[in-house]
Amino acid sequence: MLLGGWTEDGEAELSYKQARGAEAELMLMEAMERQVPVRGRVSRVVNGGVIVDVGIPAFLPASQLDLFRVKDLNCSAGPGSRGPCSGV
Repeated sequence: MLLGGWTEDGEAELSYKQARGAEAELMLMEAMERQVPVRGRVSRVVNGGVIVDVGIPAFLPASQLDLFRVKDLNCSAGPGSRGPCSGV
């Protein structure tokens, strides 16, 4: 993603992180409109839920992890989790 133009050396100012975030945001908006689950990787456990990487970090409440209460949230940290996209 082009940030602000060009540097003094004549090189474009680019940001991979912002480009990835913009692409992920578009994907999440489309998933929310179509009401389809998105896949992500649980990156860490936080108070009340987990942080899931779906292109950008997203909070997933513990109540949305399973139909029943999950006692140990560290068990949910795995290669792929699926869940609905409820808001961006």
